[in-house]
Amino acid sequence: MKGLLTILAAAVVLIVLIAPAGVLAGGAEVTVRVDGLGCPFCAYGIEKKIKKLEGVEAVRVDLEAGKVVVTYEDKKFFTSEGLEEAVKDAGFTPGKIELEEAGR
Repeated sequence: MKGLLTILAAAVVLIVLIAPAGVLAGGAEVTVRVDGLGCPFCAYGIEKKIKKLEGVEAVRVDLEAGKVVVTYEDKKFFTSEGLEEAVKDAGFTPGKIELEEAGR
């Protein structure tokens, strides 16, 4: 039993030491208003561009509200300039951006 506990403790230490910092540091959720979102093809296009940004974990598009919610694995990856550029590259006009700590 003591040997098993030692192995488990070593495994936990190894995971903490080798895990990417972004996974342990906590994420951020960013909401951006987007003008012109009107159909599923629009949602797919903007989602595809935003997912290419470093650190993006998930993208949710709310067509009715005209919002895109982006979850970053770590808030250090978020830049408003990068997000605005991705929205523009998808052919849309970015609006107000709101940053919140992700509830993890």
